[in-house]
Amino acid sequence: MTDVLDPGAGTEQQVDPQKAVSFVAAELAPQAGYNPICIACNPNAKSRAGNAMIVLDLADPETPKANAKVYLVNTPSRLFNFNQVCGAFGVAPLEVGVPVDYKAADFVGKKVRAKAIHETFNDALQFKFDEITAPPEGAGFRVFEAGAEDIPF
Repeated sequence: MTDVLDPGAGTEQQVDPQKAVSFVAAELAPQAGYNPICIACNPNAKSRAGNAMIVLDLADPETPKANAKVYLVNTPSRLFNFNQVCGAFGVAPLEVGVPVDYKAADFVGKKVRAKAIHETFNDALQFKFDEITAPPEGAGFRVFEAGAEDIPF
């Protein structure tokens, strides 16, 4: 027997290391159009190459499996995508030589429109939001205030 922490129980329990547990791969949300909301944001992230990056956690309240991280990397080859996503959130775009300060509150609680695709990464099929644009309500449409204790879905 081995001691392991069971997060659900909040206590350590004895677990038989020989006992098998069955898993079934989670089904991906369909490839379709969604209206996800940014539920979390890290504007201080760095890419593996060390480039400044904003990481957005997007989730669609209508479809629980439709959630994914979106990575906005500040590189010349990704500038168009970076600015397109910022525009959808009603946030200032980047311009060469002009500093822009971003904070989580610029993104969290705002809704966008996104096409979802299934993409293979490291031999695994993954759900990804692509082609992020302004929602029908307009760029920067806020569903809830950043810092709200309860996300309304």
